Amino acid sequence: MPTELDEMSDTILKKRYGEQKLPPQAAFSNKDHTVTFTVTQYPMQADKKSMRRIHNSLSKMLRSAHPKAKWKKDKVYNNSNTRMAVFEYEIQSVGQYHYYITYALPVNNTLVMLSFLTTDKKYKTKWVKLARETFDTITIQ
Repeated sequence: MPTELDEMSDTILKKRYGEQKLPPQAAFSNKDHTVTFTVTQYPMQADKKSMRRIHNSLSKMLRSAHPKAKWKKDKVYNNSNTRMAVFEYEIQSVGQYHYYITYALPVNNTLVMLSFLTTDKKYKTKWVKLARETFDTITIQ
C-alpha cells in the first residue's frame, strides 16, 4: 500500500461499510478519505478456470449499475500463474466524481476483490498511477 494511506479502524470500517451485505475485511484510506483501497473476500468458489465466467457476471452487473461510466479496462488476463479480472472506470456527474479500479482474483479457491477508489479528480493522475503500480505487484503463491 502507498505510505500515505492508513488502515481504517474497525469502528470506521463499520461506519463506512456497515450497510453492505459483505463489508471489506480491510481498508486503507488517506486522511480525508478521498482515496481508498479495500480487500474483500467473498464466500464464492473461484479458481483459474472460473474467472472468465465470474468476469462476465461482474462486468454485466457493474455496467448496468453504472450505465454512464467511462470504461478504461474490462478484461481477464493471466498474472502470477492465475487469471484475474480487471475493471477500471470513471464516473462523473454534477458535484460527484469516482474513479474505480477493481481486481477480482481467486485466492485459496475463493473470490477476492481488491478495489481502489478516488473521489477527488484533482489528484486522479497521481492516485490512479499509484493504484496501478500497487495492483501490478500482486503475486499469488
